[in-house]
Amino acid sequence: MTQAIVEVGTRLRYDRRVWTLAVLEGARATLVSDEGTSAVVLLPYLFADPSFEVEGGPAPARVPPFGLLEALPVEVRERALAWQRHVREVETGFPDAVGQSRPREEFDPATQSLAQREQAKAQDRS
Repeated sequence: MTQAIVEVGTRLRYDRRVWTLAVLEGARATLVSDEGTSAVVLLPYLFADPSFEVEGGPAPARVPPFGLLEALPVEVRERALAWQRHVREVETGFPDAVGQSRPREEFDPATQSLAQREQAKAQDRS
């Protein structure tokens, strides 16, 4: 199957309008309509939108829906969520998004480098 190429200058349909892709910056696209309206849209959001299509070309493959984690078996999902807590603690100092007022000393980004926090996590039993 041939895929459409989405690049600056591509004309596309999205949200009941025809747009020209004016700027690609990381995962963001700036779109400009024929009426002069502009919009900034995250590419995954744009590609997943059911109304999205490239004018004059085949539609790109659809992005899988959000919530894929829920499609996994329970034990796999639980393991993934446990790993998420460990990764979050190394990155931010906090294993959960809310709850603690201060990170544990060995995971505090203000006093420990990322390498030190990674080493502490490798030795951590919690």
